Parts: sequence; structure tokens; C-alpha cells
Amino acid sequence: MAVAIQQSIYLILLSLVIHYYIGNTSDYNIYIRVLLLVTFKVVHRKVKFSYLAMSLFQDAFSEDTGLSIRCASKNRVSDKLSKIINALGWRQRFSNKIQCELPFLNNTLIIKQIPNGEEVVGTGAHVWPAAIILAKYLEKQIDNESLPLLIKNKRCLDLGSGTGIIGICAALLEAEISVCSDVKSVFNLMTENCDSARLIYNQSLSNLKCNIYEWDDENNNNNNDDDDLLDQFDVVFVSDCILPQLYPLEPLIKTTKKFMKDDGIAIFAYEARVYPYFNVMQRFKEICNTLELEMFNHVPLTDCHNIYVSDEVQIFYLRKKN
Repeated sequence: MAVAIQQSIYLILLSLVIHYYIGNTSDYNIYIRVLLLVTFKVVHRKVKFSYLAMSLFQDAFSEDTGLSIRCASKNRVSDKLSKIINALGWRQRFSNKIQCELPFLNNTLIIKQIPNGEEVVGTGAHVWPAAIILAKYLEKQIDNESLPLLIKNKRCLDLGSGTGIIGICAALLEAEISVCSDVKSVFNLMTENCDSARLIYNQSLSNLKCNIYEWDDENNNNNNDDDDLLDQFDVVFVSDCILPQLYPLEPLIKTTKKFMKDDGIAIFAYEARVYPYFNVMQRFKEICNTLELEMFNHVPLTDCHNIYVSDEVQIFYLRKKN
């Protein structure tokens, strides 16, 4: 009985620690997964809970790895649990902060955010984890020499750009043109971040553009002087826009296809979330099939950055059927 009480106390303490690290965010699905995994291990006596709790209290955020776990060698936490908890660090380091700082191309890309801005300007007010994972995935392509085939000298569109982070990264990776597009409410934030990137990297980034576009407006007109959205693109990026509780899937997919060249691709970064009315990815695939699009190249986690990665986020490609 005494052992059970002790373990219960440790579980409560661990819960408080994890809650402190994730703060007031929407990442409670990860929070619950951590607690369930830990509880399972305690019940099956696979790990001494005192080591886990003490390691969490002793550790702190580091610049590169966030929250780390150190346990006695014979009482190590499983790799899966470690990865989940380690991800909490980088996912939440800049949540509800005025800016997000991301190491990118031997510099630090600073992206302005609007804390709690969803109620004011919408979901594009801050950088979501899927965008960070996609940005670091694109940066990693430099090492495997596939980048010239993906971004360099290609026309790129960041659809639903929000803060502009993916469009900025594509421009820095030498796209011929990189257009950030989103609704009017985030246009100023998007352009401010683009101007900031020019200063940080000391580049003119003349290939980086901003534009206003709304998916569900069939009569949408370009609200800027440039005609950046009149031509189609080699690569269309869509980061964390598959949100059926907020945005219908069909207009998003139709718009993606509209801007893709016949031999172009779209790269989606999607974070799985609970949606009670239908299976989101199954419905997504059904709509793609109807529109003569096909999903391919589901990126394995091993191809993502070793730190900025999560099994909650998947990256996949889309192309037009022949």
C-alpha cells in the first residue's frame, strides 16, 4: 500500500511538472500520452518512478534539445516516451510568446507572433509545430543533395502562410520565387516577418513576395500590385491547414490543385488532431481522388530533423494524376 501511495504521489508530481512545461496550450493530447505511457510502466514495474520524477525535476530546457530525461541505466525510460517528452521542450518554448526563434541556415530566424492572437487575426497568428518540422525538414534536404530538385530555382507558394515562416525558408533556400499567401488579417504580420528575415540574413530576398488570398472566395482577386498568383507553381507548401473543425477540406484541396503545375507537387505538413465527425485523412484522400490528385512520398520520421520531429506530425506529398 505504501508503495502504491508513493507512486501515486510521483504521478501527481510528474503531472504538475509536465503541465508546467507545456503551459496553457492545445498540446494536451501529448500531455495525456506521456501520462498514460508512464502510468503503464509504473504499473508493470518497468521503471522506478522515483528516477523518472527526479530526473524531470533536475533537468531544464537546453538550447537544442529542450526537456531531456536522465535515468539510471537499468531504469531507462523507453525511447518512445523520451521522444514525446523531449518534444515538449521545442514545441512549447515559444508558445504564446511575442516571437519564435528557429535555428536555420547557420543563423537564427526570428518570427514575430501575436500571443493569443487566434481570437483577433486567426490561426495564422503564431508558428505551429508542423511548420517548424517542415522548415527543418526542408533545411535537411541540403545534406542529401535533393534540394536542387525540390526548391532551388523553383516557383514556390506557401498557402495559408500565417507568419510567413515556410515561404521565408523557401526564399532562403534559393527558390526562384517564394510567395507567402494568406487572409488579409495576417498580411501585416506576414510582411513584417519577411522584412525581418531580410535584415537577419542580410539579403534582399527579392524572390520573396507576400499576397492575400482566401481559399473559399471563388472570385478572389489579387489585392496587391504584383501578379504573383497569376501563374502556377512547381511547389505548393501547405502547413497545418488541414483543420476541418475550422476550414472545410474541399476548398483547400481545390485551391492547392489550382496553383500546382501539371508536373508540380504540393508538400503538406499535417498534425493529427481528434475530430469526432469523420476520419480526417480518409476524407482528405477521398477528395483528392475525386479531384484527380494522389498522395505519395509519406516522409518517414528518420528523414526529418533529429530534434524538431514528432510522431504527431506527418509530411506527405501530393501530385496530379497522369
